Amino acid sequence: LAMIKRALRRDVGPDRRAIEVKPEEITVEDPSVVAKIGKNAPAFPKMAYVFAAVWMLRSGEVVALDNANLDLDLDNKKVSLSVQKSKMDQGRKGIKRTLVCCGVKPCRSTCPWRISVKVKTYMAGEGDREPLIADGSGDRVSRYQLVKAWAANIDHGMSGHSARRSGAMFYTREKWSLADLMLLGRWKSAAEIGRA
Repeated sequence: LAMIKRALRRDVGPDRRAIEVKPEEITVEDPSVVAKIGKNAPAFPKMAYVFAAVWMLRSGEVVALDNANLDLDLDNKKVSLSVQKSKMDQGRKGIKRTLVCCGVKPCRSTCPWRISVKVKTYMAGEGDREPLIADGSGDRVSRYQLVKAWAANIDHGMSGHSARRSGAMFYTREKWSLADLMLLGRWKSAAEIGRA
């Protein structure tokens, strides 16, 4: 019974809701003019946040991603993300989601294609097993380091769940259907969305 209770509490954050920071209002750093942040923090924290919000990821899911988890289809402007570690996937079967370019000229900062290309180009390591969201030295960051960088560079009240909640609210404002929102967010019921 004690093991079951521990399993139910694993990777569960506090009961309070994470604050929302609208990803569409964040100016993603231009990597050509902004120096990378050094060791123990994501190289480009705002870029990492918008990426996490677009894919509705928790901080633990973001830092677990490897370069091989993000696949770009250059011809069709499609991007696929394989999430291997997720709170709701205790069996670690993994889940794959595919999004396409927003189709707006020029692409918005929240375009899944645009932000994914930026992350792959400026943040990811060279090899498949290298971290997708790396620090300025190319090393993997921890959940704590990621959230601390978001708080320092975006909003001091952010938590590891802020990107997931903000992504859900962003797509709600974009008038996505509940079914599409549940699919991308990996929710099994609409009741879970209310807790996001």
